[in-house]
Amino acid sequence: MAQGEDYGRLRIVLKKSIGFTPAGGAVIRVFRGNDNVSAVYSDSKGEAEITLPSPPFCYSQIPDPPSLPYAVYDLKASLGGHVPVLFKNVLIFPGVVTEVRHNFVRTSDLPKKRTEVVVIPPHKLSTGLPAVKGEDIFSNEKANDDKPVIIPEKITVRLGYPESKGENVTVPFIDYIKRVSSCELYPTWNENSLRAGIIAAVSSALNRIYSNHYKAKGYDFDITSIDEYDRLYIHNCPTFEPVDRLVYTLFDKYISRRNSVFPVLAFSHEGYASEGTGLSLWGSTELSKRYFTPCDILKYYFGDDVYIKAADVEEVVPDSYRCELFLASKGEEVACLQYRLNKIALNHKEIPFVKVTGLYDMSTVKAVEKFQFLFGLRGNGITDYAVWHRINYIYNSEKETNKDGINEKNIHNDSFPGHTLTMGCRDYCVLKIQHYLNEISKHFGSDIVPLLPLSGEFDERMRSSVCSFQNYCGFAITGAVDEKTWNEIINAYNGIPKEVSSISLPYPGKPVRYGDKGETVEFIQKALNKVGKGRTEIPLLEIDGIFGDNTRNALKAFQKHYALVPDGIAGLLTWERLNFEYAGLCENEGETRNDGKNKSRI
Repeated sequence: MAQGEDYGRLRIVLKKSIGFTPAGGAVIRVFRGNDNVSAVYSDSKGEAEITLPSPPFCYSQIPDPPSLPYAVYDLKASLGGHVPVLFKNVLIFPGVVTEVRHNFVRTSDLPKKRTEVVVIPPHKLSTGLPAVKGEDIFSNEKANDDKPVIIPEKITVRLGYPESKGENVTVPFIDYIKRVSSCELYPTWNENSLRAGIIAAVSSALNRIYSNHYKAKGYDFDITSIDEYDRLYIHNCPTFEPVDRLVYTLFDKYISRRNSVFPVLAFSHEGYASEGTGLSLWGSTELSKRYFTPCDILKYYFGDDVYIKAADVEEVVPDSYRCELFLASKGEEVACLQYRLNKIALNHKEIPFVKVTGLYDMSTVKAVEKFQFLFGLRGNGITDYAVWHRINYIYNSEKETNKDGINEKNIHNDSFPGHTLTMGCRDYCVLKIQHYLNEISKHFGSDIVPLLPLSGEFDERMRSSVCSFQNYCGFAITGAVDEKTWNEIINAYNGIPKEVSSISLPYPGKPVRYGDKGETVEFIQKALNKVGKGRTEIPLLEIDGIFGDNTRNALKAFQKHYALVPDGIAGLLTWERLNFEYAGLCENEGETRNDGKNKSRI
């Protein structure tokens, strides 16, 4: 490594445009000038990650470094039967993940195109040329407070000057903000300066939409890609992980003045405060080092009467919200919520997959809590009006990249999705088959079909489980779920007696308390012993079916451990939590409520 050299990472995510399945086995080459730096294959998920040299971190913290604060590479990806793609001038910053996403188009669909080329210009901050705006920043701050400010699902961008004959592209609003922020901000900056810059970008975009600035002049777009008029936007350009992460929590935040909801046209420039009008990008980094908050930074440049406000997200499914959903809620709304959370989880692996059952169980609570955390909402695990519409908004923004062949109007439909599930697939269909294979395993035995983690990813463990199932059925052992294997898995699952297909015991309809006797008490005692194994604060119980002092004390200890009201009564919330923890432990150990005694040939 050269003296003073650092490293950044390049993450490549490749899919096929037909079916949006992972493009595994693609050849990825990285060049620096004429030198071939790296050559790798995409894995079964269509992904690859490469560590690359970059300039020192300190270069991106000062306006006039000795050389560029990032390294520049070219990336070429090729896949048999598809049009290759070349990304020229990909920027690599020290300690930062640069993410390149691409969907391969079949050569038969574009027979005359030899290579698709995406050219990334130098970063705006490294050009040294302040943007010259075409209007005063206050010119679009006109009173129109009767109209609510709503974050649109998509925004239409003119790729060029307003009067040019450039192409219009319509992209998800979040993707637009991610790309303009990645073009405008160094991802190595202090988080407060990044937040201020992102909020300013959102505010300017909303100002253009809210005021109908271009459409009122007869144009058919919302905003331009030129930073002389708006903000620099490069279509399909790579983005930076620190910027992406913040955009997801800030895409509905903007600035307006006191007693107004009108978004401020928050222009920015590359110099310091004295060199231009609007947000000084380098100046914001200096203020953040002095512990200015994002709001303080924005007030410094736009006046003390500006405030950060939250807009509503567009109601992409009008009047779809009916009631608040929480633990133990049931119905098609819950099933729809679970399905859409799973679809969002395809791009956000922090969100755990859930079974689409129509019952709002603890796994759904945890998935909603993680969604709330990622997208800047209060994390209580409850789906209220704001959470419902935020989930629908994100789902609709990302659904084009996550098609799986499922008819959303009938998400319980077990019909073959139309494509074979193979290594690397990550979608709702994979999750469904994993769930069904696990239920088959619990009933017929893990020696026949091994248990799987519910990950939604078709990995080596799932391939092994599918091979075992195919072997037992006398099928050709391919490890892939084709239509024949899919239908046999569905038939085997549907043939399981429902009373043994679940570890959990349904809520008896009323609280179980001191003095009660019977099967429900036995279940509570058994579950408490399972959960309390290794936890000294939850005492072990004799399983006698009698709710006495020992059972009440153990239940209180369980409730305290899981932040429930410690009243020693197994009400609905306590019952659901106990069921959830017990079932999870049993699944990990391959247990069933009937101890797997009902084994028979599939």
